[in-house]
Amino acid sequence: MSVSEGHTPPTGAYAAGCEPFVMHELAPAAGTLHLLLHGELDLVSAPEVERRIVELAADRDALVVDLRALCFLDSSGLRALISASREAARQGCTVELTRGRPEVMRIFDLAGLTERLPFLAR
Repeated sequence: MSVSEGHTPPTGAYAAGCEPFVMHELAPAAGTLHLLLHGELDLVSAPEVERRIVELAADRDALVVDLRALCFLDSSGLRALISASREAARQGCTVELTRGRPEVMRIFDLAGLTERLPFLAR
């Protein structure tokens, strides 16, 4: 396939309109801490997410990881969420996930994990 002159095909999710990765923590006055993930959860950002979930799990009983603002998830991001959730459980913390966009949820579906992971009901 050739590329027409003056046109460069997009590469990566960021080029397709996905924002750079950012994490935010929301701590309601009374309730469970929410870790909001924005942008791409991929090979670059996955270690940071895994580390932060494990750190936050160390001193609480529950944590919600909100995937609604993710625009991209790859297998390394999926592995980070699973690994961090398992480590959090060993520490006595329950990690629940908020369902993301269809393109993100498709990765969970393809891996057969949609029904096996603790997603919050809408």
